[in-house]
Amino acid sequence: MNTTAHRTDFLNQLLSSRFNYWFGYVVNLSLVGWFGSHVVADGRGLVSLPEAVLWAISGYLTWCIAEYLTHRYLYHNLALLGIGHNLHHENQRSLLGIPWYLTTLVILGIFHGLALVCQPARLGLFMAFFWLFYIVYCWVHHCIHHVQFKNPFWRSLQKHHVLHHVRPDLNFSILMPVLDTLLGTRYQKRERMK
Repeated sequence: MNTTAHRTDFLNQLLSSRFNYWFGYVVNLSLVGWFGSHVVADGRGLVSLPEAVLWAISGYLTWCIAEYLTHRYLYHNLALLGIGHNLHHENQRSLLGIPWYLTTLVILGIFHGLALVCQPARLGLFMAFFWLFYIVYCWVHHCIHHVQFKNPFWRSLQKHHVLHHVRPDLNFSILMPVLDTLLGTRYQKRERMK
């Protein structure tokens, strides 16, 4: 067996564990709670409600940009990350996920590194919302491949992403398809000639 095939088989086994897939949601929701816990000290909140709303919006926007950049440039251009992503393109309904312990180590490392220079309450709130939208992204992506939507909004998200599987060089964003429009990567039907 050649090295690439062996690496692909190993990654397929690592990524396709049903336990890994579903337990990742449990761990990630726990991380959101842990990040959010930094907002409270001695039974009182350290951040005002308007500021919390701003952190929620910034978490959403930052996640959407990170999702787009990761999907477009890392999953489609880096060989190691591309292997797992290509497995998803080959079998869209399979339960593949980055191992929960790797994402946990990375996101905790980022938090602790940034906490050296950022105020922990605000950083925790931002990271809680950022990671919450990662979970929303994971769930929406799961539903896109496993649910037949009737609602026009959800059907439009589904159509947008399914087109990515037909044209892997387009439609990279799931939670904010307008990014594909702004960055010139949205699938556009050619107008029929009259």
